[in-house]
Amino acid sequence: MYPILFKIGNISVYSYGTILYIDILLSLYLLHLFSKRYKIDIEKVFGSFLIVLISMYLGGKIGYLIFNDYKYTSFWKMLFDIISPFEGGLTIIGSIFFAILGLMVSSKIYKVNFLELSDLFALVAPFSVFIGRIGCLLAGCCYGKESTWGIFLHGKIRYPVQIIESLLSLLVFIYFLYTLKSKSYPGRYLLSFLLLYSMIRFIVEFFRESERVFLFFSWAQIFSILIMLVSGITILTIRRGGDINNARNKYNDQK
Repeated sequence: MYPILFKIGNISVYSYGTILYIDILLSLYLLHLFSKRYKIDIEKVFGSFLIVLISMYLGGKIGYLIFNDYKYTSFWKMLFDIISPFEGGLTIIGSIFFAILGLMVSSKIYKVNFLELSDLFALVAPFSVFIGRIGCLLAGCCYGKESTWGIFLHGKIRYPVQIIESLLSLLVFIYFLYTLKSKSYPGRYLLSFLLLYSMIRFIVEFFRESERVFLFFSWAQIFSILIMLVSGITILTIRRGGDINNARNKYNDQK
């Protein structure tokens, strides 16, 4: 689409990098706003943000290399490709998994409750995906299969999967904002984001140009199914436990 926004002399300003910087700044601003809800010091939020950012980059790189079945004869070559921003790409599934690991580390370093910290970041996560997929659209990556309608990309009309995933993620963010005043439980937004985003990615992947590794499923869909099962079962278990406790309390009040 528009991989290069403009040039200043011999210097090219790339669309994906520009959107990425905007995404980082807006996400950090939202984390600052929502940190008041969880009463977490902004210094700890900023420190956690840096750890999560590095974790997401490494996870995204490793996930990309795994999903694209890269073959290496040297450990150092693999390590270089993981670290280098100029080799390969990123995958959001790997970024999400490593982001959770980064949050675990951050909660230990800054002595903050892991679920509260995770909920804070999960609140912002769908908005970040919304912005990030715009970058994918402009860069022309993560594109859809050939279609009779959609956007013209790489010489063909394709499904606008970047736009679809971006808008659906925005809807998740709006839903999160709507539920902020409702009764919640620790880990609610983390589990909800994992469940809802994995559902979005699973569906979008059917229209995306990606390798099928098992039947008609891609690696992203296989991981999405696992995430849906774990997060969905956990949510049901928590709600089931809450219903039982409420019923028990109501029974005790009537005695």
